[in-house]
Amino acid sequence: MKWSVERLSMVHGDFHPWNILFSKDTKRNSTDFLLLDRSRGAYGEPADDVCALSINYIFYSLRKYGKLEGEFKTLFDEFMRTYLEQSKDTKILEAMPLFYTFRALVIASPLWYPTLSVKTRRQIFNFAHNVLNSSSFDPSKVNEYLIEPSVA
Repeated sequence: MKWSVERLSMVHGDFHPWNILFSKDTKRNSTDFLLLDRSRGAYGEPADDVCALSINYIFYSLRKYGKLEGEFKTLFDEFMRTYLEQSKDTKILEAMPLFYTFRALVIASPLWYPTLSVKTRRQIFNFAHNVLNSSSFDPSKVNEYLIEPSVA
């Protein structure tokens, strides 16, 4: 993927739920949204933004259920399905392991989330390890990625 210059796209660079604001426009009967805090330049790999946002569904589900489940699984599945259908970008799945690993290391950091349980932090590290050992990301295998990798 390093030399896939055709993937260079306009990106946000810090795409997470707190950087997306929604507002109701009653005059037009519509909902508008605003993206805040763009960082790391205007261009990059789309997988960075997709992973930055979607890992939050995994993270919050881990904290609530101990796995990807419930409303967070619904949001994750719908987000991934919609992105892949609308963009027709199947190559993103090959780029996602590296970006998910980076994001996982951020959310596993005690600096940012000092109160995470050892079990949840371990699952995040498992996720990072397992996706990085995959040639491409499979959205249907998130709960498998959370399991302790076997040592051969």
